[in-house]
Amino acid sequence: MWKGISAAKWNKVPLAQFSLLIFVIGATTRIALVVGTKSYVESYHAEVVRVAQSLAKRGAFANPFCGETGPTAHMAPAYPYLLSLVYKVMGTGTAGDASKEILTCIIAALGFSLLPLIAVNCNMPARVGVLAGLAGASFPIRKWQETSGEFEVVCTAVVFMVVFLLTLRTWRDARFDSPAALSNGLGWGAILLFNPTFLAVLVGVLVVGGIRFIKIRGHQYLRYVAVLTIVCCGVLAPWTIRNYRVFGSLIPVRDNLGLEFYVSNSDMSKPTMKLSRL
Repeated sequence: MWKGISAAKWNKVPLAQFSLLIFVIGATTRIALVVGTKSYVESYHAEVVRVAQSLAKRGAFANPFCGETGPTAHMAPAYPYLLSLVYKVMGTGTAGDASKEILTCIIAALGFSLLPLIAVNCNMPARVGVLAGLAGASFPIRKWQETSGEFEVVCTAVVFMVVFLLTLRTWRDARFDSPAALSNGLGWGAILLFNPTFLAVLVGVLVVGGIRFIKIRGHQYLRYVAVLTIVCCGVLAPWTIRNYRVFGSLIPVRDNLGLEFYVSNSDMSKPTMKLSRL
C-alpha cells in the first residue's frame, strides 16, 4: 500500500498534521486503557510518587519510603516537582493518581508525535518518522511505563528528544556560537535533572562532536563546549547546593548509587521487583 504513495504526495501534507494525528492516536489509546482498566484505583506509588506527594502536602522533598524517613536525594528532582503540581491541584487521592496517569499518557503521545520531525532532521524520508510514530502511538506495548507515571522514564525520553533536536541543529549548521551553547547547556542541564545517567550520553556527544568538528571549527567548538558545560553546571547548581545544605556532602543530583548496586547484586537480590516484594 505504501509503495503507491509517492514522495510528492507525502510532501503535500504538512508535517504538523501528521504529528497531530499521531499525538491524538497515542493519547486516546492510552487514556482509554487507563479509564478502561481503572489502574489509578490501586496505584503502586513508587519512591518518586511518594516524594511528589510530600512536596504537594508539606513542600518537603522527603519521605521516598514508607513512613517519615526525612529529606532525600534518592531521585533526581525534576519529575517529582513536576508531579507535585498535579497532586497540589488534584489532591493525593484517586483523582490525583488518575490525573498523573492521564498526564503520562499525554507526554508519551507527545514523544511519538516528535518522531516525524526527528526523521526529517536526520535526513530520513518523512514517511519513516510518520510510520514509526503511528506504530508506536497505536500499539502501547509498554503499557505500564507509558501510562502509570510512577517513574520519570516517559518525561526523560521526551526531554531527550527535544535536546537531541537542539544538538542536531547545532551540528547541522556547524553553529557553535554563544546562543547555541546556551540553549544546548540549558537542555542538557534539564535532562540531567530528570535523569543524571544521561551525563554519559552528554560526554559521548561532546567527544564525537570534537572528532567531527575540531579540525574545521576547533576554537569555536572548544568555546562552545566550555560555555555549554558552565551553563549545564549552573542549571544543576541550585539542587547541588540544596543537597550540600541538607546532607553536608557534595551530591550533584542523586545519592543512591551504592544502595542500587547493593539491591541489585546482594545475595538476596531477585530478578524482578515483583519477586522482591514476595
